[in-house]
Amino acid sequence: MAVKVLIVEDNPVARSFLCRVVRESFSDSLTITEAGDLENARRQINLTGGAQGLHGVDPFRLVLVDLELPDGNGMELLAELSQYPATKIVTTLYSDDDHLFPALQRGADGYLLKEDRFEVLVEELQKIVRGQPPLSPAGWSPAARMRAAIHRAAESIPGVPMPRPCRRSATANATSA
Repeated sequence: MAVKVLIVEDNPVARSFLCRVVRESFSDSLTITEAGDLENARRQINLTGGAQGLHGVDPFRLVLVDLELPDGNGMELLAELSQYPATKIVTTLYSDDDHLFPALQRGADGYLLKEDRFEVLVEELQKIVRGQPPLSPAGWSPAARMRAAIHRAAESIPGVPMPRPCRRSATANATSA
């Protein structure tokens, strides 16, 4: 049976690029469904048993979600799919903590930067699906990668509070200089 993949991306060129990345990443037989907005993505998910993946219908196994969509934010979809039985990966141009941490907190299993080279995205997608670190390497400082690894580790230990990103105010930066 084919592995079902949903790609939620409004830009047709980026969507086509992500389809190529997915096809190149896996040797399995694939069925790729494309959605250009949240409404269409939700409709496709409902056809596979809804956000809980119920009704015995074969759910998507991989969902790639852009953050900026014409009818809302991909973060909304991630939150709705917290119990959905798929690997959920954000595909975006945003390489900052203000997007990364909320995506991980809403259930993203990975975070890839669409600006990465094709080969890098293929390799990183394969790693994420195998359960390896969830971040695209380009654009991430060592500190950002470390914070994400700590966040991911804390998430897997019951009863441990989630780390929050630290923010230093302009005054704190000025006084410490």
